[in-house]
Order: sequence, then C-alpha cells, then structure tokens
Amino acid sequence: MMGSLSIFILFCKNGKDSAVNTRLVGILIDSFPNILINGLTVTLPLTIISFALALVIALITALVQTAKIPVLRQLARFYVWVIRGTPVLVPAIGVCDGIAMGHIGMKYSLASRELICDSVETMFMAHQLDGLVLVPNCDKIVPGMVMAAVRMDVPAVVCSGGPMLAGTYGGEEVSLSKMFEAVGAYKAGMITEDQLEDCTCNCCPSCGSCSGMYTANSMNCLCEAIGIALPGNGTIPAVYSKRLQLAKHAGMAVMDMVKKGITARQIINERSIRNALTCDMALGCSTNTVLHLL
Repeated sequence: MMGSLSIFILFCKNGKDSAVNTRLVGILIDSFPNILINGLTVTLPLTIISFALALVIALITALVQTAKIPVLRQLARFYVWVIRGTPVLVPAIGVCDGIAMGHIGMKYSLASRELICDSVETMFMAHQLDGLVLVPNCDKIVPGMVMAAVRMDVPAVVCSGGPMLAGTYGGEEVSLSKMFEAVGAYKAGMITEDQLEDCTCNCCPSCGSCSGMYTANSMNCLCEAIGIALPGNGTIPAVYSKRLQLAKHAGMAVMDMVKKGITARQIINERSIRNALTCDMALGCSTNTVLHLL
C-alpha cells in the first residue's frame, strides 16, 4: 500500500547561504497541474490542501530570506506526501573545504565521506525506510550519499542544492579561483586593497556550490551522467526557480522508483560509470572525481 511508504530525505546544509532570489510563478505554474494529473485518485479536500501548501511554500520562497537547501528538502518532502508517502527528514554532516583548507582540518575532509556514507546507511536501515531523496551540495557529501545508496541498493534520487552564479570582477565573469588568484596578487603588490575588496564582494554572488568545476559541481554533473539524478541537477543555478521544480520532480521520481522497484544498482553499473567518465573528460571535471567514481 502506497500510504505505508517512508521516504528518507537526507540533506546537508550549504555553507554559503544567502537570500533565495526566485519568483512565485515559477513554482505555482509547475506545482498545481501536476497535483491534479499525477494519476492518483485525489479527493477535492486533498487537492485544495495541496494547492494551499504549494502556495505557502512559494510565498515563503519568494519573500523570505532563507537558505536554499531547506527549501529544496521541503519541496521534495511535500511531493512525497502528495503521492501518499511518509517523508522523514534527516540531516548530514558536511565539511566545508574552503574553511578546512590550509591547516590540519583538511585531513578530515575526505574521511568525512565515509562518515556520511555510513550515517545514511545507519539511518535508512535502522528505520527500514523505502527510498532516498539525497540533497547534497558540497565536495564529499555528494559521493558519500551516492555510495550509501549503491551499497544498500535502494531507490534513490539525487537533488543537489545547485551551483552558485558566476561572479563579476574587472568587467568579466569569474569563478571562485579568481578569488584565490586575487589574494596572491594582493600579497605580491599587483593589485590594491580596494581591488581585492571588490573581488571579495563580487566573486561569489549567490548561494550554491562554489562556482567552477570543483568536486561538488563535477560530481553533481556526473550524477546526471551516471543516471542517479534528474536532468539539470548539475547545471541549474541554486537561485533559479527551476531548481525548486527539480526538487518537486525528485520527490515524485523517488515514489515512482519505489513503486516500480527500481534501485541504485540497476542504474549505476559498469556502463553508466563509463558514461560518467566520458562526461568527466568532456567537461574537464575535478580530478577528485576519479577517486569518487572508483
């Protein structure tokens, strides 16, 4: 019976929070019709309640300054509930490599991947849940969560928090690496303090995984190529309303996977891993992806 299904929605708080800049219409256009046409026998009161909740979520998203990932997980949770699942939210730890860099803290970054993997397995198996919506957005969290899904061979969908927008500096679009270069240039006397401050304020203009093909963005793209994430998972910016629609579809997709018995190992296999490696080379992803794909 579908009402007995429990979906484990695991999320990790993104270290780079800012206001969510999205529009009310983006959610409502994509929300209400699907509540009505998703093939379920939905009563009128449930339809009204569903639409009201969608409206509340959209208003909060559009008007309130909040972190992106909490909004995504609530949307995924809402659509699991709409399709008569029982969503359970569980957080995960997440090391920010930017903060951990340059001291002993970096020794803990890769090790945290195994802790994340083990914690997902522990919570899922201990409570005998039915499926996973994984909401990561940092370097070791993405592979850690996917490893757990494959290890347990359960229905799972990845819906990341999304990449941050490109920054601007000196009239050009720049990535996070420009900030590293600016610090070195300032110490070498090549730029002024005002120029450094300009780069600091404008290099990373929004929430999301660090702009650039670092591990988080690389793995989020490869999750698409490997088949465990929906199209757009690695490319829709964190602040776009389309990212919220992606979370909605992730919640719906995992319920469909549970119903059909589609599990992680049916998706991630030798062929899909080769596809991910091909995508990796085409995009010029982080070399860390080899470590995670192995």
